[in-house]
Amino acid sequence: MSLWWLAGYIEVHHPTEKPAGLLWFERSVWNKRTSDGDYFGYVNASKRLSRLRFMARGYILKKRGIFITVDKAKNRFKHVAGVCTLLLVSGCSDTGKDQFTLKTEMPADFKLQADAHYVPATGEVCTARRRKNGRLIDKKRFISEVQDSQYTAVFNIPLAIVENNCPLVLDGLKLDVEGRWGPGRWDLDGDIAGISFRDGAPVDNVKSGSIENTLYNGECQWFFRTAGPERYIIKVLRCRAIDSNGEVLKHSAGGILRRDTLGGKTISMGFKVADSEKPYFKKYWFKTVAGWKPCDGHWGRAMEELCLSPPQFKNFKMPDGRDCSVYPNCTE
Repeated sequence: MSLWWLAGYIEVHHPTEKPAGLLWFERSVWNKRTSDGDYFGYVNASKRLSRLRFMARGYILKKRGIFITVDKAKNRFKHVAGVCTLLLVSGCSDTGKDQFTLKTEMPADFKLQADAHYVPATGEVCTARRRKNGRLIDKKRFISEVQDSQYTAVFNIPLAIVENNCPLVLDGLKLDVEGRWGPGRWDLDGDIAGISFRDGAPVDNVKSGSIENTLYNGECQWFFRTAGPERYIIKVLRCRAIDSNGEVLKHSAGGILRRDTLGGKTISMGFKVADSEKPYFKKYWFKTVAGWKPCDGHWGRAMEELCLSPPQFKNFKMPDGRDCSVYPNCTE
């Protein structure tokens, strides 16, 4: 939206009562001008944003913690530019440019939760870290539900918000990847990935002109072990980044993106499950033609132990209660 177009609609008023018609804003709070004689401005606009007006005296508009201040209400362009800066996510800029879309390919029986964390914009000394309904207000949460088949989780992530009178910008996105490994309510485990956002990230982390391909995808590996005196099988999930050749790396999936290039863009990444499961404890399970067998050892513990030579084995239980001697086939 052109600032010059908006400037043509600015008018200076000295109203004697609170103006009406603030349909464009929600939960507006009006307060009288302070005694120091400063000028304040308000925005009076319809739902179509057909007109912007400034008021030089009388009231100050507080909308979701935003105060719009006008020094002397004489410089029209300065007025509009100031409002557009403060209301970056409210309407002066193109709505599509104030956010980006994260599309994540997820395996069946997996859930994705994204927590967006925000910090004060450059030059701001304010803080918005307080709780609302039990949650910190400088964090937004996005959740996809577990599905029985492969699916795409789509989140629209704001790049900037205003909370507690404080302009905030997106600093990081924590991705909680959770997988379901059994029929029980608590038969699940998870790992994390993350995306950091910077204004001017290192060149090797952001490919110019190919913003959709700047992140490391992830591969999730299931590890099995036993737990409890009856040695029930449980599983542990570990997700790591993979490179373009499919090689598993040591660090988590995700990466670093340039915040100032993301407006209106779609970022794509994905997670897949490794083809085969592995024992959680190395050298505690013995590989046979039929599958993996938990070893018995010298320690006398109920769970699997370090394999002896020759190996000795224990039985275990599947999550559904079956007594088994080899995993994952149960019987040899």
